[in-house]
Amino acid sequence: MTGTGARAPSFGAVLLGGAPRFLRDAFGPTVVFYAGWKLSGLLTGVAIATVWTAAVYAWERRQGRRGLAARIGLGIALVQAATALATGSAIGYFAPPLIAQVIYGLAFLASVAIGHPLAG
Repeated sequence: MTGTGARAPSFGAVLLGGAPRFLRDAFGPTVVFYAGWKLSGLLTGVAIATVWTAAVYAWERRQGRRGLAARIGLGIALVQAATALATGSAIGYFAPPLIAQVIYGLAFLASVAIGHPLAG
């Protein structure tokens, strides 16, 4: 117990509380994009994934949560949609998060190289 009388969260409680939202936010847009793309083409895949992400954000807000992760996801989905439509390619849909992850990884490597690790 903590000093406030509240119990410390257990691993199981955190997993059961956060895992469904994590799966919905992390894999939902990709799965619905892929299904729409394969069933009906790029435009359908982009539209379904964007609507999915907007619906998740709206759901989070209606639940009284700030929806920070959903808001970030919506921003990423809009960039992905614009890139996919501009390139006319499914590769364009997946390029923005891939580029962001490469930059993120390089920032961590650079921080170690200069002696101020971001993960420290």
